[in-house]
Amino acid sequence: MNAAVRSFVRTALYHHCTVYGVHNSFEGLANGEFEELKWGSVTNWVMHGGSFLGTQKQLPNAETMPKIAAQLEKHGIQALLMVGGFEVN
Repeated sequence: MNAAVRSFVRTALYHHCTVYGVHNSFEGLANGEFEELKWGSVTNWVMHGGSFLGTQKQLPNAETMPKIAAQLEKHGIQALLMVGGFEVN
């Protein structure tokens, strides 16, 4: 997952986008665990397996969905790239 995230971050930055990493999956999204990612933020990520941003095996529910929507609006996020897991379709 690290290699996929690194590729996305660098491609998005090349196209002048602001990129945020979300730590700890949907829970982190609901709690505002955002980190703006720069070119150097993802240096050497391709050499490591797993996910530096953290993962969880749970989907958002009726309680977390309004929190997620509020965080997306608060940070002006217009799109999400979700990588990995059987729950991502």
